[in-house]
Amino acid sequence: MTTDEIVPFDELATVSGYKRPRCIRDWLDANRIRYLQNASGRPIVARSTFMQALGVKPITIDPTPLRGINTANLDHLHAQKRK
Repeated sequence: MTTDEIVPFDELATVSGYKRPRCIRDWLDANRIRYLQNASGRPIVARSTFMQALGVKPITIDPTPLRGINTANLDHLHAQKRK
């Protein structure tokens, strides 16, 4: 998991309005935001969980290709270069 996937503690403090880890955990509990707690007592929140709690819908990508979109014919381009 990269650091971009975890909400930094200072960002949690800014959004919650609290500085102490215990108060931030209480705020997260009150807002039903799931978190883990590290050895020093600081909450660890996944960015995706945090964004969902803020009302941001996750982006889903349909793996099927889009119809009607023209794609480059690379074989044709390479053949033209050879001529």
